[in-house]
Amino acid sequence: MITSGLVTMYNYTAIKSDNGKYRIGCANCHPTDKGHHQDGHVDVTINRNKVGGSSLAGLNNATVDFLNTPGSGITGTTKVSVTCSMVYCHSSGRSTDQAQNDFRTTPDWYSTAGSVANRCGMCHDNPPRYSGQSHYVAESSLGNNGTPPYQESAHLVGIHFNSTYVGNSGNGFIGYTAAGNAAHGNAGLATTVSCVTCHDGIVDSGKPDTYAMFGTGSLFECASCHTSSTRTKLQAGNIIGTSLHVNGKKDVAFVSGTFKTKAQLSNVANAGGYWTRNGEYKNDASFDSTNIGGSSWDSQTKTCLTACHVNQPGITWGNDKLQCMSCHADQ
Repeated sequence: MITSGLVTMYNYTAIKSDNGKYRIGCANCHPTDKGHHQDGHVDVTINRNKVGGSSLAGLNNATVDFLNTPGSGITGTTKVSVTCSMVYCHSSGRSTDQAQNDFRTTPDWYSTAGSVANRCGMCHDNPPRYSGQSHYVAESSLGNNGTPPYQESAHLVGIHFNSTYVGNSGNGFIGYTAAGNAAHGNAGLATTVSCVTCHDGIVDSGKPDTYAMFGTGSLFECASCHTSSTRTKLQAGNIIGTSLHVNGKKDVAFVSGTFKTKAQLSNVANAGGYWTRNGEYKNDASFDSTNIGGSSWDSQTKTCLTACHVNQPGITWGNDKLQCMSCHADQ
């Protein structure tokens, strides 16, 4: 930031991230006190209480300054190996309450190895799986038939992608393939649900992160199908809206455009006009479609109104009591 001319003072704390690049003011990780400038050694501090610190630094978990000081969250040897373990930028980002966040140890500042393949998983679960979220729920009340263990659920892959069946008699699982009749994989029939679905403009829609749920053995683990040789490869995603990432907030923006699913309602008229039938019910080339770009999100109540939930009110993020009828009350 100094060489680019964006920074003209030592205690600069502003965040100027944009256009896929992170530009974080020096004093977010270094002292705001000019007395520590040009003093013969490198001073690093992520102390959330330091005078003149930024609001972003205030979300860190460290409470004291400098390398190898207990509570500083910074350990190692200067110019050899240094890691941080209490910085908000490398956490689950769950809350502005530090006690609720899962802080991760950063990569070694001096490492030449670069980042791991699952880049998002370096700072938080991919996707985030802290308590009180709905990215992924291991035992969901959705589809609860009274007999545990209950099925996992997630805002991943596609709507009911693992329980969509062939034909009006519901005989045979459609499955996943890049072509033909598929509940996932053929973009002409089914839209993939991924980060960009609800965070449009932040993640790159052209490069879906297929490391989601990596190593978990979940039905939602992309790597169970995606490899280095598949059409959509096993790959990390890209953050393109860096000004909306690592900014101390949760920014929700629904992607605009035609959204398709093979999980068709038996009577599309029961969708209240939110879904359109393309073809006939359960035919190989048929699908239902909508545009979720007009969906709304209330950050205070953590509720959204979207065609994905058949525009039912009261669908609350993190509510572990939701059941099938929560969305399908009118079907």
